[in-house]
Amino acid sequence: VGSGSSCRSFFYPWAIWEKDRVFAKSYAKYDKLDHVLLVVSRSQKHISSSKAHSLVQTSGNFKLRMNNVKKRFMKLNEALEEDNWKEIFNLVWDEFIEVHKLFHTSKPSFSYCDKNVMKILERLHSWWDWHEDGPLVTMDAGPNIHLLFRQDQRAIKKRIIDNFKDIEIIS
Repeated sequence: VGSGSSCRSFFYPWAIWEKDRVFAKSYAKYDKLDHVLLVVSRSQKHISSSKAHSLVQTSGNFKLRMNNVKKRFMKLNEALEEDNWKEIFNLVWDEFIEVHKLFHTSKPSFSYCDKNVMKILERLHSWWDWHEDGPLVTMDAGPNIHLLFRQDQRAIKKRIIDNFKDIEIIS
């Protein structure tokens, strides 16, 4: 038994986790992405990741989510192979938003998204709307936001980081 986080630690450059099998995969152009973490909060989570994994199964949307995961993965794999960064962004965004919606509909409901998180996510999505390019944006089970940049996005990375001077950043 393992987790998605542990898979990423042992398989490079990409970890593909299907049921009880994990393997490495390469997507050439996307094998070296720059990772930036926006640390929105360092306080301990009020719901642990393990507890969150259990709670989401009480959501009425959980079965729909399970159907969406495989479909979204197939589309993501295709977008990565076809070098469609905008589609990759949309799929990654939809994925983490769907997971966080499960938190809101679980019993009991909970959330890691406070007003600061929501404001940052709005700014990042607006960046994409305005520039038609930017980082992949995702969240784990917590309030912190992960940004993934292509190697050719150094200038975009600098501009985005400069926009978040009031937030701790780990790059």
